[in-house]
Parts: sequence; C-alpha cells; structure tokens
Amino acid sequence: MQQKNTLDILNELIVSFYSSRLIIVDKVISKFLKTLVENKELFEILSDCVNAYDYETEYQNALTTTDNKTTFLLPRSRRKTIALVSGLLFEFDNKSKNIIDFVTTFFPAETSHESYIKFLDNIITPFADSFAMLLTTNYDLPEIKPETQNEIFPDAAKEQCTYWLTQLSDSIISSNKIDEQTRNDALELIKGMFHMMEMQNPTFIKYVWIGLKNTLKSEKSCTREIQEINTVLYNYAVIN
Repeated sequence: MQQKNTLDILNELIVSFYSSRLIIVDKVISKFLKTLVENKELFEILSDCVNAYDYETEYQNALTTTDNKTTFLLPRSRRKTIALVSGLLFEFDNKSKNIIDFVTTFFPAETSHESYIKFLDNIITPFADSFAMLLTTNYDLPEIKPETQNEIFPDAAKEQCTYWLTQLSDSIISSNKIDEQTRNDALELIKGMFHMMEMQNPTFIKYVWIGLKNTLKSEKSCTREIQEINTVLYNYAVIN
C-alpha cells in the first residue's frame, strides 16, 4: 500500500510540473525536492544514487558537442539519472544554475513554454520514471556497480554545523530587521541543510549552503554564524 501511495505522489508531482510554466516552476521544484527527502522510500533510493555517483561528473558526461551544438542527454542508467537530475534540480532551487537559461539552451523551441515541455518530456518524466521503476522492480539499465563512493560528510563536521545552524536559526527568528519572506526562505533552507547532512553527501550540502548563504548575504545579524559554518565546510573540503 505504501508503494502505491509513493507512486501516486510521484504522479501528482509530474502533473504539477506539466500544470506549471517555466517562469513560475520554482515552487514546484522546491516541493519535489522536499518530497524526495521526506518520503522514506524515495529518500532511500535518492541516497543510494547520490552516494554512488558524482553529480558533477555525470553532468559533464551528459553534455555532448557536435557541429558546434551542445546537447544534454540523460545516461542510460536509472540510478545515474536520479543522481544527475536531482543534483540539477538542487542547483535550480538554490539559483546556482538558472533554469530558464538551461531549458531554453538545451531544449530550444519557438516559445519558452514549448522549450519547457520538451525539458519535462526529456528530463523530468524520465527522472520520475527512474524512481518508479526502482520502486517497483529495483531493476536498472544496465545493472550497475557504484563507480566511486563520494566522500562522506563526517560526524564531527555534522556536529559543528548543527551547532552553528541552530545558532543561525535563533538569530533569524529573533531579528526584527529581516523581512518575512527572507526569514521563511532561510528557515526552509536550514531545514534543507539538516536533511542533506543526514544524507552525508557533501555535494548536496554544498548546493543547499550556497542557497542559504545567498539568501542571507545582506543580513549583518547573521554574519558570525555564516562565517563559522563556511569555515567548517571549507575545513572539511565541502567548499573551496
């Protein structure tokens, strides 16, 4: 029964993508990512995939240039697809990649909405289908063995970040100089940081941290906590 529920959730998320538009898809992406880390079955698959495959390597492998034209093609492996597209969505969510630029560059069409539909057909639907196939059969194409394990975010780093993220959350809540939208966005990203630290995947921790730091870049009341977290992530080679 739980599996059926999870498949229904996936289908609903896909419908919400197709019901949206490119310029307002941000909230749909955030909801999708939130579901991936909160749903136990999806989170287990996601964790296995992102720990087995390096997003940045798979991103470069997805780019193919012929006749001065670069295309973006998903890998055959469903697990690689999940590692790649989830990383891409995290970058869209924290604004380190611009989704409009990505979609219109790699899926050109006469209108931006037509580009968006091509993006959904070629990236988002296969991404969700990969989850559905692994949920129901656990079968991949081809059968895979992890190529390289990413470095695991160590417990000592997690402990230090937890302390400073808690301090940061307290500073955000108590400050009367932070506008409500920034406050809500920052607190959601802090929740995201805690989720990513549970996954122990340094790449995804970096993506969420970039988004959180950019959200609070103008808030002087948070400077100390941001510097401390930045130092921890730098010391453990999560960021350069």
